[in-house]
Amino acid sequence: MISLQAINPSKGFRIDHNYFEGTSNREMVVSGYNYPLPPSGLFDHNTLELTRFVIYGTAYMFNEANWQHQIWASDPDFGGPQAIYIEDNTITANHPGTIDANYGGRFVYRFNNVRLNGTYAIEFHGVQGHNRAGQRWEIYGNNITNTGAQTFTTAFLRGATGYYFNNTRSGLFSTGVVLKVERSSETKDPFGQCNGTWLIDGNTPGFEGWPCRDQIGRSRDSNVYSGTGNWPAQASTPAYSWNNSQGGVQYGFSSYNGSPREQFLQNLQNRDWYNFNALFNGTTGVGVGAIAARPATCTAGVAYWATDEGEWNSRNTGADGQLYKCTSANTWTLYYKPYPYPHPLQAGINGGGQPSPLAPANLKFK
Repeated sequence: MISLQAINPSKGFRIDHNYFEGTSNREMVVSGYNYPLPPSGLFDHNTLELTRFVIYGTAYMFNEANWQHQIWASDPDFGGPQAIYIEDNTITANHPGTIDANYGGRFVYRFNNVRLNGTYAIEFHGVQGHNRAGQRWEIYGNNITNTGAQTFTTAFLRGATGYYFNNTRSGLFSTGVVLKVERSSETKDPFGQCNGTWLIDGNTPGFEGWPCRDQIGRSRDSNVYSGTGNWPAQASTPAYSWNNSQGGVQYGFSSYNGSPREQFLQNLQNRDWYNFNALFNGTTGVGVGAIAARPATCTAGVAYWATDEGEWNSRNTGADGQLYKCTSANTWTLYYKPYPYPHPLQAGINGGGQPSPLAPANLKFK
């Protein structure tokens, strides 16, 4: 295991142009420490063989300190720098994939070439034991290939929320991206199942616990949990998927086939998550196209990716796209634009806006 503890999350780091070779699923662990924000930094232009990333917001379990609760009470900063960026890497992996997050961790996984041997590419943990889920994921522009005979989902996301778009894949896959509510049908000590009887959950009447703590479609707590009594409410922040394809055929999110409670009450399309809709008319799903083609009317929660707006990819000529959300009936609001690509740290600019020292190059870790 290679471990990097980012003591000050306001100071970004860069690890680039290295070769990491594991023998049996080596982990490259990045964690925060005792700060109310998770670490930020960049891994780019690395080659990883049988080595996966594991991103923690803090090194502390929540029965040891309240740093996870502080992270979950902060804005997840979608489209901003406060995350671990994994971009422009070449990654080869067996089970259990190339990246995971937990304890309030955040990652942006973009423009990587990924080669799998019978496993999913991306994993993201929910509430398990004395920990919170990871808090933010953004996954886009990746090329994912499965060369193995065993089929898996492309990604297995079990907590929080984010964006999954413009990814391509090839090879054998059982389904698109599986979204799971961790405690819907499983008991996770010290908490039981999300069934309407635990203070940790939202417990909306008639929905058997929904919204479950840190589940898909939730992004932040209304305040820092005190450690006793009712837990704070969580913001509804649906996950969105669009423009993901294999051989020209679209794929997207699906609910984990775990229990009727999860499928019909707790983990719902067009409430907790939204998929690309090729016939988008403003009522369900996610539309894609020119801004002039966006419907004038809309149902709250749907989204539209305007392909002729948004400048964030300097390697691409012209518009790169940005996402509008229908925030109330017939009201479109600019909602999300990805962080500049390449990441500014690729140009040698650190978190304080100053030039970084020259990094060592061509290192090999075995």
